[in-house]
Amino acid sequence: MIYIDEPGIVKWKAVQGSTFYKSFILRWKDTHLPIDLTGLGAKLGGKRNINQSALDIDLSTTGTTITLGGATGQIIIIGPLATTRAWPPGDISIQFEFTEGTTAQTVLVGIVTVAREIPI
Repeated sequence: MIYIDEPGIVKWKAVQGSTFYKSFILRWKDTHLPIDLTGLGAKLGGKRNINQSALDIDLSTTGTTITLGGATGQIIIIGPLATTRAWPPGDISIQFEFTEGTTAQTVLVGIVTVAREIPI
């Protein structure tokens, strides 16, 4: 498992009914070499109201909406248009974490601002 002292903070944007796509490489701070993600799972969860029980955003490696690139450190997050159509407009608090067995490590936190879809 990778242990992160302090998660990164992101502010992303999405549009209902449009594919949400983020791709980045996770690197070690001191060497800038990619972090090997082999054997890890990942989840991105988000809630408009953090006290609600259900997730508004629910993406994961088990759901095939997150792909981890092993030794390359690449992370690809895809929210298909049918999925984003159900995301409520406004700010959604998110948390991205790696999983390994029963262990989880938060890597990113932040906000996804979802714009309302305008059917055209």
